[in-house]
Amino acid sequence: MVEETIVFDGSAIKQARQEANISQQEVAKCVGLSRQAISKFENNECEPTATPLLRIMRLLRIAPQRLEGGRENNSSQDATNG
Repeated sequence: MVEETIVFDGSAIKQARQEANISQQEVAKCVGLSRQAISKFENNECEPTATPLLRIMRLLRIAPQRLEGGRENNSSQDATNG
């Protein structure tokens, strides 16, 4: 069985933030996070949980599709079982 996983692309947050001319600090204050957390999301060092992600998306008017960096196929079959 093959599962498909959507890969998060934090650079879309950075791009939208820059287009809106808003600082990381301003985004952080509006969504209740630290500036460092916003930086980590933008640099794909970690992924936000659902609530902060939705707040960021609303603030920056980001469509969900824009945050997709691609898809990965994860096979649940063991390589030796073919």
